[in-house]
Amino acid sequence: MDMPIRIADHAEGNGMGAVHRYVMGCRRHCRKYSDGGRLPSVQPRRHSRSMDAPNESGNKRDVAIGNLMRDGTELNRRGDHRAAEVVFRQIVELDERHVPALNAIGLIALRSQRADAADWFQRAVEADPTASPLWINLASAARAVGNSGEEARALHAVLAMDQQHMVANVRMAELLDRQGDEAGAVQRWQGVATMLSAIDNLSPQGESLLEQARARITAFGE
Repeated sequence: MDMPIRIADHAEGNGMGAVHRYVMGCRRHCRKYSDGGRLPSVQPRRHSRSMDAPNESGNKRDVAIGNLMRDGTELNRRGDHRAAEVVFRQIVELDERHVPALNAIGLIALRSQRADAADWFQRAVEADPTASPLWINLASAARAVGNSGEEARALHAVLAMDQQHMVANVRMAELLDRQGDEAGAVQRWQGVATMLSAIDNLSPQGESLLEQARARITAFGE
């Protein structure tokens, strides 16, 4: 279970530099495993490479994976998601722990409202358990099928790594709202509002989220 948001820490400014850097730098860090927008167009991560020196077979496999990743990403960009998934599955056949491909298939499944989306994201987090965006994607897939327990598990995993993770806190507040946990939800919304209020030059999206958080806090107080 994750630690609750410490409002005093935010009010005193402790750690807000880290929050600001996270919000400003998230696009650079999260592009590989985005839970929105285009599928990742990144070079494959070599999770299942052995510790031995590279050999010709391994090099050929890496080249093949790189070519397939580019092909799959281009197919997805053009909107041919079914063909893109076929290509991404070929990558997984070559490397069952290839995180970008696993995540890409999960995103295609999620957008198609398929029940197997969570299975692909689960495989991705098992291969790269410290990647918060993958856990957020898993939470999204669980939410899509109404699995609150799995959604909470995924969000807790993110918050255990970073209590100030903005997306995870918002998603947790929304989950607690749906579950009728007013005390827990208002604590999360207060934390979200405090973090956002401490950031200069909020984007329109950030301003909208801040208004949403304040509205929920006000509603709970009525």
